[in-house]
Amino acid sequence: LLTVLFPPTGNTTDSVYILPAPNPFHNYLQIKLVNVKGVLDLNIYNLDGQIMLHKNYPSGTTEIMLEGGDIHSLSAGLYLLKTESSQRLFLKKVVKY
Repeated sequence: LLTVLFPPTGNTTDSVYILPAPNPFHNYLQIKLVNVKGVLDLNIYNLDGQIMLHKNYPSGTTEIMLEGGDIHSLSAGLYLLKTESSQRLFLKKVVKY
């Protein structure tokens, strides 16, 4: 069973979730990770399913800041943010303007 909360609801002390902001974004995208355990694999896909960005983050990461070369090469449009750890798989639509 997979529970994905965007934004979290109810008792958040045991919830596992990610929160990308701002959304839509332009110069940066900050991703807060709450109670995410294990190594984190992050991908951003365009609507054709092509990986536009791929990064790995160590266990214990609580915040990711994507800026500069990470996102400046992305054209304005809709993307799919996928993060995966040993616990959960999260999918979230993000928009670059």
